[in-house]
Amino acid sequence: MFRWTASNFSFINCFCACCSILIQILSKPLFFEKSYDYILFQMFYNGTLFVQCFFIISGLLLAYNLKTASEKNDLNWQEVPKRIALRWLRLTPPYAITLALAATWMRHAGSGPLWEEIVGETVNACNLHWWKHLLFINNYFSNTQCMLQTWHIATDLQLHIMGLLVCILCKGRVRNIAISILYVVGFVVPGLHTIYQDLDGVLMITLVNLSTFLVKDNTFLYVYVPAHTNISNFILGIALGHFIYHLHCKNFSLNKYKIYKCMIYTSIPILFALILLGSVSYRNGPRLPIYVRVAFAVLLKPIFGVVFAILILGIVFKVEKHLSGFFEARIWTIINKISYCTYICHMAIIKLLLCSQQLIRSDFFQLVHFLLGTVCMSLLAATVLWLFVEAPVSGIIDSIRIGSTCKTQQEKPKTS
Repeated sequence: MFRWTASNFSFINCFCACCSILIQILSKPLFFEKSYDYILFQMFYNGTLFVQCFFIISGLLLAYNLKTASEKNDLNWQEVPKRIALRWLRLTPPYAITLALAATWMRHAGSGPLWEEIVGETVNACNLHWWKHLLFINNYFSNTQCMLQTWHIATDLQLHIMGLLVCILCKGRVRNIAISILYVVGFVVPGLHTIYQDLDGVLMITLVNLSTFLVKDNTFLYVYVPAHTNISNFILGIALGHFIYHLHCKNFSLNKYKIYKCMIYTSIPILFALILLGSVSYRNGPRLPIYVRVAFAVLLKPIFGVVFAILILGIVFKVEKHLSGFFEARIWTIINKISYCTYICHMAIIKLLLCSQQLIRSDFFQLVHFLLGTVCMSLLAATVLWLFVEAPVSGIIDSIRIGSTCKTQQEKPKTS
């Protein structure tokens, strides 16, 4: 379909995470407080909204690939456990290797003033709760502060299972009803959490939250990482995947609609405006009223998802050639191969570098220096992990999938 996948946003997420966590080592808290007045820093603090891009594209690719597979084979309930097992096998080997290193060798990888307080605590969590990570249910347990902090992998797998049930077991009008109900649930649930647990409307990056790597922030635990609070944009991605497949079957073109080109040009500034809208929560003064926080929790992510879906449509159907050419460049195919391993490794590397250094005075240039070093080390570690673990396992999975497809096609004439 196109080479643009959720993996292309892994470096945006890594960039935001590195900058946000790095700020906590500043020796002057006043610098941290003043940083809220700068738009550049607000892009980092509210950049957590970009995670919704992963869920939209994940749902889109799931739905589109299932519709493509249904052209050759009839998809029934037996496909659900097969695809869940293949998905788990695809994600687990590099994750398990990294988790094993984090639970054993990482404790002895360095020393520093914050080493035992942060690294020691997270290593102990890896030893105690490793099975929750391998079952991908760690996003529902607040005490699983592992060295890796890869909650979104569990969230994505859980949403993937839900998407398989919707796309394979539900047919026709039933599927449309299920998609509509789940989309409404994705609207309502974050608002209910915000009301009954008195949460913030957006995930706020504060000095207190950064000192605990967000794991003690209720908004992070109850709204940001659970699967049931991220349903809306994943379901939007599923609906978008079916819509794109339908348009492709009809050889439909959006190029003749000039108004859609205007929507593409305005979608990118709107996305960044929605991100900056979260800066309202950082203003000086009393906490936002509950109805404002609920409005943020209910509307911000779905509106961001709709605007991002419009951008995806324009790129897929090449409404704007320069933008489409940028996202379909061959360089993304190369980066895509190691992006998953980069996501797994980068948080552990941040903690190692952060906790092994002495408390020194920091400024903006030192932040950039630390960021670039973290990205380079993450890419290097990810390349090694991809070459020796992920690539061989992916080859085995592809062989299994191709063999299963060929067997089904051979047996199909016999049963008819």
